[in-house]
Amino acid sequence: MERQRVAGLPAWQNEDLPISVTHYEGIIGEIKAGTALARLLVRVELQRATESGETALGDVIDQLDKRFPADVAAALDDLQSIDRTASILPTAPKTAPAQLAVKLPERIGKYRIKRLIASGGMGTVYEAMQESPRRTVALKVMKHGIASRSALRRFEYESQILARLRHPCIAQVYESGTHDIGEGAVPYFAMEYIPNAKSITEYVKAKKLSTRERLELFAKVCEAVYHGHQKGIIHRDLKPGNILVDSHAQPKVIDFGVARATDSDLAVTTLQTDVGQLIGTLQYMSPEQCDADPHDIDTRSDVYALGVVLYELLCEQLPYDLTKVAVYEAARVIRETRPARLSSFNRTLRGDIETIAFKALEKERERRYSNAADLGADISRYLKNEPITARPASLAYQFRTFARRNKPVVIGTAAVFLVLVVGLIVATTFYVRAEEARAIAEAREAEATAAQEAEAQQRRIAKEQQRLAEQQQRLAEARAEVIEWNSYVANVTVAAASMDARQFDRVHQRLDACPQHLRNWEWHWLNASIDNSVQTMTTGRVLSAAFSPDGTRIVTAPRHRTARVWDASSGESVAELKGHIGLVNSAAFSPDGTRIVTASSDGTAR
Repeated sequence: MERQRVAGLPAWQNEDLPISVTHYEGIIGEIKAGTALARLLVRVELQRATESGETALGDVIDQLDKRFPADVAAALDDLQSIDRTASILPTAPKTAPAQLAVKLPERIGKYRIKRLIASGGMGTVYEAMQESPRRTVALKVMKHGIASRSALRRFEYESQILARLRHPCIAQVYESGTHDIGEGAVPYFAMEYIPNAKSITEYVKAKKLSTRERLELFAKVCEAVYHGHQKGIIHRDLKPGNILVDSHAQPKVIDFGVARATDSDLAVTTLQTDVGQLIGTLQYMSPEQCDADPHDIDTRSDVYALGVVLYELLCEQLPYDLTKVAVYEAARVIRETRPARLSSFNRTLRGDIETIAFKALEKERERRYSNAADLGADISRYLKNEPITARPASLAYQFRTFARRNKPVVIGTAAVFLVLVVGLIVATTFYVRAEEARAIAEAREAEATAAQEAEAQQRRIAKEQQRLAEQQQRLAEARAEVIEWNSYVANVTVAAASMDARQFDRVHQRLDACPQHLRNWEWHWLNASIDNSVQTMTTGRVLSAAFSPDGTRIVTAPRHRTARVWDASSGESVAELKGHIGLVNSAAFSPDGTRIVTASSDGTAR
């Protein structure tokens, strides 16, 4: 499998990272069996082994099974029932989209397929036409071959979840069913098609919306998400890519496919986790989602994701830069680090709107808005210049939170402070001596810096000289190619003139002088023209030709009523065979060469 580091890809999604249990134990200590983190890392390590093929899957399973038997069993079930003795799990090839072109099905159920929209881990989405009522729909079809019982349950519950949502700002599901493609039935569901849609972040940039217009648009999104909360559904993957805006400026929340139903009848999760990823997109995950414990995830997790989207809409920046950190470090940043204030990017964003965004982004669920409606309500109050319910976190709370998260740091800081007070008295005595040492160190550092700068300058000069030398080499090679080409043209020109003068030896001499790699059609034409081993007979279109048994004569059946006999050595016509009314289409010699038989379209043979 081709392995390469993609520019700009976050480190936690890069294949070159050593994502394994032992790698993370080296960072955070022993990982206990049966925990959510153990389950995740076991699954990732198994799938990485199946895709890379660098280590036999059976060996990886045996090694992990010694410490994490229950986690290995669960991970294998999640990975569509991999056989423990198998050497690799079938996966989609990493091929450019242009190489993945396949013939589209004409129909699925009562829907006529128009084009492929996208293809993901579990299914394929088509643009399709429904005949009655006549409308364009987005048709999501599960991929054939991954339909294990758990995958079918996920797809079934996904359609049930989406069908329960009825809101103008949520892509509506019209119908679900199954379709037999000849290899077994696969489930599908038809949902609202949103043409010319952009993600909400792309839309506000393209339309250059003001802060007020962005907030009005975002408030509609909050209403849509709250509708899902009222139906007992948590989205769990809210991000700009799942919040589209159509050509009528109407937001549409899509892809509830990773949603979790909170009521008992829809307790099945539609989790579809890829290698190196937790559920959803890490940048928009709440701190409790980073812990990978589904029991801690509720409507306030969606509020947090909405807070990230709001932050991005207002300042066009994400709260955290996670592009170059491992997944464990990224999760720690989300759980512990406070984002930069909105007003640090745009001074007009300080005050109430900044307070609203930071309340949605609180690390502790209890301090966030309880649902998306409360967040949207505060946005509406802000737009109406009414008092908002959110309050900035007090300094005392911020200090308590910091101390609770960083207890070792706080204790260490206090100890250091005490040592500093005592050390200050002692340090006064050695102040002069320390100043002298510092001056010496600075002088040495300056010398080292100067030496480094000189060395860097020498490297730059050497690099420039090398560049000039390479440029001269390329120029010399180009001149040589021009000279060689001009010589070739001259030789071909002289050869052509010699051909006209019938100086065939001179033609041979000039053609032989032409380099092999430059010989083009004109060279081959001249060379063929002086080849005496080939006889050319002018006969018009020939339907059939045959040599006599002794090879001295040739009989041809041209496209008319007469066959011709030719001398094979001279190419001259020696006889004409007439008598057919129709066109002669076949001719042949008898085995002894004494007779010739011809066949005609008039149905006769002579």
